[in-house]
Amino acid sequence: MTIVTPEEAWEFAKQELQRDMPKSAYIVYVQDTSMISYKDGIFVIGAKNNAICAWLIARLTSTIRRMLRGIMNRKWKWHLW
Repeated sequence: MTIVTPEEAWEFAKQELQRDMPKSAYIVYVQDTSMISYKDGIFVIGAKNNAICAWLIARLTSTIRRMLRGIMNRKWKWHLW
């Protein structure tokens, strides 16, 4: 079993999103996000501004949750900053 760090998990999730999303949407909303921190099962993801945060929350929460749960093989939460 390979152990994946939270940073690697977020990068893997971004790669999956890149494959699944229209290119323009990925570039605008996901490409420049970064993992700020991970503690006690909570990912904190950084985005460029509040509009991008709102878009990600409204449209990708369940998708990102499912991806990270599969990658990390455990339950967790995520927040945008």
